Amino acid sequence: MTLDEFAVAFALNDAEKQFLADHRFDGIMASFNGCPSFVQPGFYEPLLAKLKRHGSQLKALLGPLTMQIRADERLQKFCHLTHYLWYSGKEDIPAYSAPMPKADALLSSDQAGLVSCLIALSAYPLWLATYTKLGVPACYADACLLYFDGAVDEYRAGHDGVYGVAASKLNWVRHYVRGRLFRIGRFEFMMQEPLASLPAVYRDQTNGRLVALCRPDWRLRSDGLLQWRDEDPADAYLVTRLENSPASVKGTPIDPRGFALVNQTLELDRKRFAPLFAPWDLVPGLHIPGGGGMTPELCAESFREAKVFFQKYFQRDIPAVTCFSWIFNPDFENELPESNLAKLMRELYLCPFPYSGGVEGLQFVFGRSDADWSAYPRDNSLRQAFHRLRESGRRLKAGGMIIEDLGIKNFGTQHYRRQFAVGMTSK
Repeated sequence: MTLDEFAVAFALNDAEKQFLADHRFDGIMASFNGCPSFVQPGFYEPLLAKLKRHGSQLKALLGPLTMQIRADERLQKFCHLTHYLWYSGKEDIPAYSAPMPKADALLSSDQAGLVSCLIALSAYPLWLATYTKLGVPACYADACLLYFDGAVDEYRAGHDGVYGVAASKLNWVRHYVRGRLFRIGRFEFMMQEPLASLPAVYRDQTNGRLVALCRPDWRLRSDGLLQWRDEDPADAYLVTRLENSPASVKGTPIDPRGFALVNQTLELDRKRFAPLFAPWDLVPGLHIPGGGGMTPELCAESFREAKVFFQKYFQRDIPAVTCFSWIFNPDFENELPESNLAKLMRELYLCPFPYSGGVEGLQFVFGRSDADWSAYPRDNSLRQAFHRLRESGRRLKAGGMIIEDLGIKNFGTQHYRRQFAVGMTSK
């Protein structure tokens, strides 16, 4: 099949056609023979059986779709090509901006997400092989399949209950293939160095207490949060400084509840306080897959297991786990005080997020993120909380978190808030 024939069959636009030309379509297509193995029920059905909630329904829906693919050479070529571009090729496809071709022209509207689900599942042997090469047991590769339950929830929320997986999730699965992302209990952990957007975090070497200071040039509002993307930098209540000297470091402290104390300055003695992590340390990024069941017990267990996991399989001690997410919007602690989400937030050292645009979380909770979301459903407590924030004039935002050894060991005691309160009182 030539590029022109493919473009006609799938109604490609100019950008999509040029993208395939730039990525050696003809050479890639010549290597494909027959129907992809991952279109066979013997491939995907055992994988779906490992899901906790949506496996049976996906199996029933993928049956007719894969029969259609096996009867249509054009769809077979599409599946081969999409799998190759995301997972097998050596070129790095941009995560979200690539004009990847779609199979919509040959499918019904309720099949598009199912094709993406099939392509995502097709990567399983590759990430299993990667894990095996790294010495990570196969049970962790299987655990990654649980991600699909939450991905299906999100897709259904935005597509009137239709089953499938968003095409954007194909990139996320690529992290498994590359051996950068691991499901360890309730959470996933991304292998990465400390993010530049994290605050400067120091540990009191006399008692282990953490203190986070704002980085230089953070533009803060009077409530201790960073300005919105659309706010005038000149209107900032405070532009932070972080002053370093041989004897001390001085800056604006961050309350573990997630906001900076804009009217205070804290000076830390370097003989007593040391950085929590170095720029080259492994500081895994936390990802919270959808699916509910985020009890404090499961959260604590996941953090404990992650410490053991990275030491056992990568011989790396991790000084901390960090994350930036809509989940750590401090407003949710007030709106949903008895929720698992609020209970988790109280066990973490929260910090401001520097890139909030006012719509964080909509895509994950409602499956879409329209500018006007006043008509979105209110059918559970989390969605109702979103609407209460909107109705009270509070914009949606993200937040950050940090947790390290003492926070993990003392999980369930609000360790960081207690330690911070004592430390600030003693100064």
